[in-house]
Amino acid sequence: MPRIWWAGPDSDAGTADALVSLGAVRVARMPIMTVAIDRAAYAPSPDGLHVAEATDLAEFVPAYARVSGISPDGVAAAIEREKAFSADGTVIRLAGRTADGALAGTTVAWLSHGLLTLYFVGTQPEHRRRGVATALTTAALRLARERGVRTAALTSTPAGESLYHRIGFRTAGAFELLSF
Repeated sequence: MPRIWWAGPDSDAGTADALVSLGAVRVARMPIMTVAIDRAAYAPSPDGLHVAEATDLAEFVPAYARVSGISPDGVAAAIEREKAFSADGTVIRLAGRTADGALAGTTVAWLSHGLLTLYFVGTQPEHRRRGVATALTTAALRLARERGVRTAALTSTPAGESLYHRIGFRTAGAFELLSF
């Protein structure tokens, strides 16, 4: 099984280069993006999409696993990780559902220390390019604003970067992903 290392602003200086010198290969660069919540561009949900809190991890986790590179064999461990994740804040899982109840997209919103951090923003392939991820992201921003949170952050994939720029997120740093 390949080992993935994340090297970024919270790593010791030179970590990525040191890993490369030991044989690691750079596999991706993921921008760290932030936005002041009161400056974000909010978009309405697409017609027929309803965003609400999700509580059924047996449905929610396989949905984000499908679009996040988590293999079917890893879903059970991801569910256990989600059950255990409370950290030192509030975790809210949001699901976007179509009018017929199909789960179209997910996001995990973690509110801690005055910051909203978004994880697993993803749209099921059959629902892409319809505004689902935008609706989920802005719903999480609204929820955080209602709770007095002023800043949001996330780590983007290249596929999501332009979407987040349209909402108002700006690149504040980056993680390099390396593999052995």
